[in-house]
Amino acid sequence: PGDLAALTAIQGEISRVLLQYHRGALYVAVAGLPLRGMDFFEGRISAAWGRLHERLQQAKLRRFGELEPAEMAQLFAPLDHGGNEEQQCQVCGLEHPDVRAERAGADAEPVRKCPACRAFEDLGDALRRARWLQWREGKATAPTLTLDLTTPPGVWREALAALGWTASLFDEAPNTKPTPARSVLLALDDDALATLKPAAQTAIGRRLLVNTTPILTFDERQALQADRSFPEDERRQLPPSDRVKPFSVLEHQSRGIRRLGVLRMDVDNLGKLFQSGLGEQATLSRVAMLSFAVSLYFEGWVAKLAEEVNRATRRPPEQGGRLYAIYAGGDDLFFVGSWDAVVELAIAVRRDLTRYAAEHPGIHASGGVALVGGKYPLSQAADDAKRAEEQAKALRWRANGVEHRKDAIGFLGAALPWSLFGMEEEAQTPNLRTVHGLMHELTGLVEAGADVIELGVPFTDPLADGPSVQRATERALASGTTLPQILALVADLRRETEIPLLLMTYFNPVYRYGLERTAREAREAGVDGFLITDLPPDEALDWKRIATANSLDTIFMLTPTSTSARIEAVARLASGFVYCVSRTGVTGARPELPPDLPGLIERIRAGTTLPIAVGFGISRPEHVRQVGRWAEAAVVGSALVDVIGRHGREAVAPAQAFLRSLRS
Repeated sequence: PGDLAALTAIQGEISRVLLQYHRGALYVAVAGLPLRGMDFFEGRISAAWGRLHERLQQAKLRRFGELEPAEMAQLFAPLDHGGNEEQQCQVCGLEHPDVRAERAGADAEPVRKCPACRAFEDLGDALRRARWLQWREGKATAPTLTLDLTTPPGVWREALAALGWTASLFDEAPNTKPTPARSVLLALDDDALATLKPAAQTAIGRRLLVNTTPILTFDERQALQADRSFPEDERRQLPPSDRVKPFSVLEHQSRGIRRLGVLRMDVDNLGKLFQSGLGEQATLSRVAMLSFAVSLYFEGWVAKLAEEVNRATRRPPEQGGRLYAIYAGGDDLFFVGSWDAVVELAIAVRRDLTRYAAEHPGIHASGGVALVGGKYPLSQAADDAKRAEEQAKALRWRANGVEHRKDAIGFLGAALPWSLFGMEEEAQTPNLRTVHGLMHELTGLVEAGADVIELGVPFTDPLADGPSVQRATERALASGTTLPQILALVADLRRETEIPLLLMTYFNPVYRYGLERTAREAREAGVDGFLITDLPPDEALDWKRIATANSLDTIFMLTPTSTSARIEAVARLASGFVYCVSRTGVTGARPELPPDLPGLIERIRAGTTLPIAVGFGISRPEHVRQVGRWAEAAVVGSALVDVIGRHGREAVAPAQAFLRSLRS
């Protein structure tokens, strides 16, 4: 009991310091549990660990609850001016009398920063170059600190000093001569460790640190200054070379759609793992070693994975890194970067965790990715990614008749098991059952000469589709394919190609998902337009308005039975191109084109200046040649679906050969 009282007092001291200097943004939860001698035998330590975990969760739900009532009252009292913009930090949002406006570059707009944010910025700049970290013990002032939230918050060095420590970073080997105060000197990389020798009052060691920081190189800065697609106001605000890349640059350097990706990820069911994972073999030392092993992965190996992803995704090769580690340690991580690199990192972290855990099926992780603009507040983006992660952790899914929970990723508003998102082993043949594998298939079609890719959204009542597409639809529905998964596929594909991408769908999936949400998420994923087969122009005004606001084309169909009035209505609303249905009936390959097709195209041409694409029945090279004499494009659907259906996982090469034959 006496030890628990002392522990509570220690937590109170820590909480006062963190509240005084960080205003509640940081909190350390502390919990304790008395042990009996028998708890150390027959694996009972696991049950004790479970009880401790419950107490820790309770402490997290009562942040700062250990403070005295008078101190708690300060939390609910009005603070600061409450609206003085000149004293409000534009980085953290807090007010401070010493806010200063600083410029990242000579032509950049000034940004107001408080002392704490300026100090963190200097720390981050020093940390990316640092090779050694030294902790020195001092006299703590926390035991005598009086909480006073009416005084301005200080900086990180003052907070550490209150806890009895000073920290110093070095990019050159520090002096290890004996000092009166005790200290710990930690190397931040293996080579730096080899130079250290212990001295009186100074211990040495190795500190694993995920210090992945993207640096703006001189060549990159020059290229961005000359890049007219990089916004002019962002060019003016570029920092000097050899500084940390702004988020706007990471957004610009993403592939496909230009978005910043924010990733949050952690191990699933970690408390249960500690509580029962070791069974009767559990001891304090083994539980501690398990905790260390989890930390070792996130603090050590994740840094290597980030380096590999940075190296593998550079394009051109001289491009600098595109990943920024905000935090990685314990059992979780938080990264920001070009969205395509962030997705690759998420897959790599989850894949290697299985290998690290010796393929143990109960050890896995879930994550969430938010796609945002470069100027989107990072704190809000972190919340968005957290919600995506929570969505993934709430997922229940089945595989091989077994129900699974978690082990998923939240992306573009949907939660997907990693196995469907694209966590596949390297193989010669992509797994076409995954989003990532399908991306490889579609990339192969682009390489074979496809000019536009049309992705079908499966629907339970595909009235306009023939047997080939209906069979593909049934397979897609049976595997659980959804509109969010298809949007994830588009986003994945956008990392590799700028080819125009259309979604062909019936109206029901769009209506159920929500018109606004469908259009917004489609734009964010990189979709260029929609072909909604059962949405006539006179019923399409709401969708057309929403699609146009999201820079999406709306494609309409015209058939041999279309009247002049229908052609005129389509001409008013359509954008991108007009889809000419070559014959009445459903989709499907045909041996010959209908003889009245040239006349139909001529009627459509008289009513619109948009390009005309001809579909339904196009399946042979001679069909493409004929259509090429009358229209701008030939649409090949069922015949390609047949090729893929016949070859399954081996479909990439045959599909490429088929497309090349059509272009011949």
